[in-house]
Amino acid sequence: MAKKDSTPKRRGAGRPRKPPEDLRTTRFSFRIHPDLYAELTRAARIAGLPISTFAERCLIARINRLANAIVLDNIGRYATKGVPSKGGAALHELMLFEGPRPNEDFDRGGEK
Repeated sequence: MAKKDSTPKRRGAGRPRKPPEDLRTTRFSFRIHPDLYAELTRAARIAGLPISTFAERCLIARINRLANAIVLDNIGRYATKGVPSKGGAALHELMLFEGPRPNEDFDRGGEK
């Protein structure tokens, strides 16, 4: 008679893997002023989020607002499969535009 294996199967340590389409594979880093970092840290703490997640959400929200459409979903993927939506084209046009749009509330360090 064959002897039964008495050791149970080991599970992998840590959290389960994310689906490939949900992975964030591109790293993005840049230098910012210490005052901005302090405010970013404070706002992320208030929101109960890690700093990078909070910054990512701010960027996504700003891009979607500039495009006046949902271009990116909550993790930064295009909201529609394949080619960017009409909002993506609107964002491209906005990026080519020089200067503020009429009635746009751009933050200029206190200037109105």
